[in-house]
This record gives sequence, C-alpha cells and structure tokens, in this order.
Amino acid sequence: MLERYAACGELDGAVAVARRGELVYQGAFGLANRELGVPCTSATRFQIGSITKTFTALMVLRLVERGELALDGTLAEFLPDLPFPRADELTLERLLTHTAGLQRDIADYPPGTNQFPDRVAKINADFFSLEELVALIAARPLAHAPGEQFDYSSDGYGVLGLIVARVLETSYPGALEREILGPLGMKDTGYVPQTSILPNRATGYAQTFDGFEIARPLGISPAGGMVSTVGDLLKLERALLGDELLSARAKQRAWAPSEFITAYGWKVRPDPTAPTPGTLQINASGSLPGFYSLFTRTLGDGLCVVVLTNVHGPSFHLDALTDGVLAILRGREPVVPKRSAALDLAALLVAKGTAPALEAYRAWSAAGFPEHDVDEGELNALGYRWLASDAARAAAVFRLGLERSPESPNTHESLGEALEKLGEFEAARASCARAVELARSAQHPDLPAYAQHLATIERKLTAAKRPE
Repeated sequence: MLERYAACGELDGAVAVARRGELVYQGAFGLANRELGVPCTSATRFQIGSITKTFTALMVLRLVERGELALDGTLAEFLPDLPFPRADELTLERLLTHTAGLQRDIADYPPGTNQFPDRVAKINADFFSLEELVALIAARPLAHAPGEQFDYSSDGYGVLGLIVARVLETSYPGALEREILGPLGMKDTGYVPQTSILPNRATGYAQTFDGFEIARPLGISPAGGMVSTVGDLLKLERALLGDELLSARAKQRAWAPSEFITAYGWKVRPDPTAPTPGTLQINASGSLPGFYSLFTRTLGDGLCVVVLTNVHGPSFHLDALTDGVLAILRGREPVVPKRSAALDLAALLVAKGTAPALEAYRAWSAAGFPEHDVDEGELNALGYRWLASDAARAAAVFRLGLERSPESPNTHESLGEALEKLGEFEAARASCARAVELARSAQHPDLPAYAQHLATIERKLTAAKRPE
C-alpha cells in the first residue's frame, strides 16, 4: 500500500509501524534532497513540527508529578519578570490546552506575500534566544480572555518551554536531553537550529501545482523546533507503553477525551477503525512549510504508526495513509490510494491548455475516476493558482469543483471571485449569494467573509448599471 502511495506521488519520507512496541514494518520512499538525488532512508532526520509540543508537554507533566510545577500555577508566578497581560490568569493548564488566550504564532509568515515584519524574518532565522522570543510574546495583546475558548497557540508552548528550562536551571535543549532524549537513547533526535550542519537532515519542500520548491524555514522553539527519525519516535512509543516517562495517572489525564481539539500535546479521538467500539486513538502531528508528520497510537490494541515526510502539499494525506496501515494490521482491506486529480489536471493545463485539460478531466469523470482521487480543497486551491493570471481558467476549475461538491459554500464563493474578475457581476452575485445561503444554513464560520464579498459585488454591479 505504501509503495502505491509513493507511486501516486503522495509519499516522500519514512514510515515505521509497531505493535505493542515491537517493530512490524520500517521503510522509506522518495528523496531527502531533490537537488542531489539523495534518497530518504529510515535514518533520515526530518523536522517534526508541532510534535515538539508533545515533548514540551511531557516535560511539564513530569515536573508536575515531581511537585516542581503545578497545573494551576500562573505566569505571574513562574515568569514574574515578563509583562504578560493578565498574567495571574494564564495558568499552565490553560497553556497546555490552548485556552490561555495567547496569539497563534509570532513566527508565522503572512500568507501569499514576501512583505513580512522584520521580527518574523529574525525569528525564523533563529536570531533570537528563547528568552528573547518569549519576551516578544509577552508584549503581544491577548487574542481573547483567558479560559474563554480553545484557540491553538504555538506561542503558548514556547512559553511553557521557557518555564521548563528555568525550573530545571538549564536550556530547553538541555532539558530535553536530561528528561527524555538521554534516558530513552534517542540519539537521532534534537532541537537543532536551521544553520547547524546535521548529518542525514532532510531538505523540506513545498509541493505546488507547478512542481516543488524549497520551503521557507521556520525558527526553532519549544512549539516546533525538533528533528527526529521514525526509529527514535518508536523509542518514545515504547516508553509510553510503560511508566518510564509518565505515570498511569498522568497519562490518563493527558489522553482523556475532552472538548479541546488538542491538549497536553496530543489529539484524542475515538478510534475509527478499532475492532472494539469506544476505544481511543491519540496522535501528535506536525505541519511546516516543507514537512508533515503524524505519530499515531491506538490505546486499545497497542498499534503505532509514525509517518515523517519532507514534502508538504495538497496531495499528502497522512491521516488516510495511517488509517490504511491500521486497517491492514487489523486484517482489513485498506482504501486504495489514487493519484490526485487536481495535480494531474494542473499538469495538463500547463502542457495542453484549458480546453484539452478539461476534456481529459471529464473523461476521467465519465469513467468514475478509476485512477484519481478528487478532493474539493485541492480543486479549489488549483483554481486560486490561476485566479490572478487567468480568471477564465480559474472559473473553469472552480466549476469542476462545484460539479463534484455542489453544496460547498466555499467553492461557490471562489467561483464568484473569478467571475467578479471577469466583470461578470450578475453571475458573480448569483454565485456569492448561493455561497451565503449555504453557509448560513450550515452555520459556516466563513459566512461573514462571504457576506462581505457579496456586498462588494452588489456595489460594483450598482456602479456598472449607473448611467454616466
């Protein structure tokens, strides 16, 4: 199955599978460095993105168990020298569960532009120490009141990393080595700056509809700065099977189902393919411009799947890949992976032009897409690839998306945007009005944006009809 994913262009990286800590499978696919043709191996080191948060949370919970930290302790207590807003309400529990109200990520590149603040450039070049980074975070206003709602925050985990380092009177890398990496023998895992020479380090690539490009780096922090291998993460898996890292009581707290999408460094959900209903699956994931990673554990039958890739793009679906592996381990037939219809259509649009490409797509559709997977989000993204330079082509792609997903408010609104660029305001208004209607009935979170776009088109339509 994994070879099929690789042949479909949907897997560059390494995979390891275990049952109750015992290795079942390990393999690697694709290229760790495309410029030099270096293949991925099981020893390739990948950036693991937000799986770093899992390590940070593990260290916090270990310190709580030892009585060196308290979950109801606040930043006013642990970081009194930093001017966090409402610091006496920012508890470790809220930071761990992404409910403290800190903003999402101070290191984020603004999407679709090279115009980003000097601060962002310096953070992602690793020009700031952890102390300096957290001082910048402390100076930002809160996104919402502490405890008011779940709001995923990498900044919160950066703050937790500094607390761990201060309590242990060492650096964050020193804390990792002392608490986890050293005891477990994870010699291929570390907290490594982008500029360091690191043997077997994979280069990260962004997959676009025009091919591949080297991805922009993100700076290291306790929210997303580590590299690892599939073999090393299986060492962590073995430790989590026992009480070496955390007691049963601490694991019960960390892995309990909750209202939060992710908490204590893990996502917890009912296991969708488990033979026994009601058992749980937990996972930690990482997403960076050039890397995508997923570390999944089943609490019922002790299965573990680790997938680390150095390509991030529209056709990499690690959840589906993992579900396929779990199906095989449980004696079931997996869903057969297929090529991305959007990526193949993108290649045809460039090579043959709009009309022949659409003709080929409709032939695939008439045959029932025997070799392709059609994803609404991928088709929509492909339309936006052409929106700025060829609105007619973009509109044609958006219409294909609507044929597949006629009740999608997002695709109706996207088509409206393309028609607006073409000056077809009546058609654009109809498309956006349908988007608003569907979004309202589904309580879609983007309803305000769709309504605002509809109002903009109404104004343009009125102006176009006004006599000179």
